[in-house]
Amino acid sequence: MIEQTYQMLWDCPYCGTDKLLGLTHRHCPSCGSAQAEDKRYFPSDEDKVAVADHKFSGADKDCPACSSPMAAAAAHCGNCGSPMDGAAAVKLKSDAPAPDPQKAKGSGNGKLIGIGCVVLLGLGLVFLLVTMLWKKDVTLEATSRSWERSILIEAKQPTKEAKWCDNLPRDAYAVTRSSKQRDTKKIPDGETCTTKRKDNGDGTFNEYQDCKPKYREEPIYDEWCAYTADRWHEARTLNAAGDASSAPDWPTVTLAKTGECVGCEREGKRSDSYVVQFLDADGKTHDCDLVEARWAGIEIGSKWTSKASVIGGSLDCKGLERAP
Repeated sequence: MIEQTYQMLWDCPYCGTDKLLGLTHRHCPSCGSAQAEDKRYFPSDEDKVAVADHKFSGADKDCPACSSPMAAAAAHCGNCGSPMDGAAAVKLKSDAPAPDPQKAKGSGNGKLIGIGCVVLLGLGLVFLLVTMLWKKDVTLEATSRSWERSILIEAKQPTKEAKWCDNLPRDAYAVTRSSKQRDTKKIPDGETCTTKRKDNGDGTFNEYQDCKPKYREEPIYDEWCAYTADRWHEARTLNAAGDASSAPDWPTVTLAKTGECVGCEREGKRSDSYVVQFLDADGKTHDCDLVEARWAGIEIGSKWTSKASVIGGSLDCKGLERAP
């Protein structure tokens, strides 16, 4: 909503007379020089001059002959008399504050730092690629084999849990309820207004209030339930291990009791690992975790070839090939 119209100000570049009125003083009253629209500026609050009953006909236009700003309705330039046909509108002033030189300087430093970071990141990626791709041929001897198998045993136990009461599970017991904040809601709480100015382009500007609604947050409470429920948990792990002299086998499973009762046990996840250790020509050992069938086909003392990273020396276990 527009509150008031005021005159822009301008300073005469020829005689130095300042704070001339943009609408009233089309020429400098001291030396007679024509007003230049690029010299207009917004006044301070102390220097504002209101325009009563201002009739806005549009932004001024630049005279094509002498560049003097003329009213949009003018047919001829009041300074040189040239026709105003096809004259372009003057450029409007922005109410945005001027950029801070210190921030601009800091921004330049930030750009340099950003470029430096990109360069370092690029070098890091190059090093990583070199590490991954630069490999050499190696000869190997299988020196040992080992295996491990494990079975996770789970037990059903009373477990403390908590949820919003509208999501309470059916098997919950020993339930206690309390009030707890679940969310927030926005409540209208007036407006936040800032004063803004818009250059009309004819030596005046409009000053108005730009208002936006503001809100306050209020908590929303709901029922929170703490309860006990019987849940399966990791209780223990059964392990079996061996080497090339023993065939891989799963550990014997003995459960305290079975079913869905508290204290009942059940088998959980099974996991296994089959590792062959190799020795290369430089005396360095390498461990390869292989699938069981591949592991079983590698005899101790057998010769193999593969590739290893030049940096770090990690062995490509998938590339193992029996030596000729």
